[in-house]
Amino acid sequence: SQQATLKKLLQSIFHLIESSDAQHTIELLKTTNVDLVLLDAKLKEGHTLPTAEQIRAVLSFEIPLLLITSNLK
Repeated sequence: SQQATLKKLLQSIFHLIESSDAQHTIELLKTTNVDLVLLDAKLKEGHTLPTAEQIRAVLSFEIPLLLITSNLK
C-alpha cells in the first residue's frame, strides 16, 4: 500500500512515532519532542481540521504540520 511504502521510506531516514487515534496523538505530542507532524487528511474519525487545530495548540508554530493523503474520494 502507499502508506506502507511511505512508512518504509521515512523509517529509513527518521525515527517515527505513530498513532492511529487523534486523542492519543495529542497526548503523545504533549510529552514527545518532534520535528515534523504528518497528519492524514482523511482521518477515520473525520475530524481532520479540529485535530490539526489541537495539534497546533500543543506544538510550537515552528514545527511543520503537513496534511497528506493518498485518496480524497
